[in-house]
Amino acid sequence: MIEAVRWRPFLRWFGRHATGRLRSTFGAVHVRGLERLRHHAQEAPLLLIANHSAWWDALLALWLSETELAEVAAFAMMDAANLRRLRFFQWLGAFGVDRTSRRDGALATRYALDLLRCRGRALWVFPQGQEQPPHVPLRFEPGAAGIAKRARAARVIPVAFAYVFEGDEKPHAYVSVG
Repeated sequence: MIEAVRWRPFLRWFGRHATGRLRSTFGAVHVRGLERLRHHAQEAPLLLIANHSAWWDALLALWLSETELAEVAAFAMMDAANLRRLRFFQWLGAFGVDRTSRRDGALATRYALDLLRCRGRALWVFPQGQEQPPHVPLRFEPGAAGIAKRARAARVIPVAFAYVFEGDEKPHAYVSVG
């Protein structure tokens, strides 16, 4: 398992960078349920369970955490091989798990549960385990359900990401929370 390293200067830079990338790529980013999410974040740690249909999902999740939930320390569970390749995600709070190792899975689950012990934290989990086209039926790996069962203090919140061309030159990004 690869532990997360939230590096504050990089997080500040990333928030600005991600905002610019999203503006240049999408015609608009629509977020539904943000006020409820902020309310839940004040009451309990958050376990955010999201679909994974595009590379943009992780960027949007971390952007939301850094710009819209600034008082929350966000983390994300990520495939260890991808995290080794994309190290900057570690500086944003991603921790890596080798999905082929039961031992690594157990370590990552304990790590996730430790993160979810106190208010002011959020953990993003993409239980599909890898990007899947949006037309493919959702199939989840069991790790997220195990974390949800054992993280009794956390609010488990579903999040859906979608990308749609609506007649504009650029697609629109949609995020639906709860």
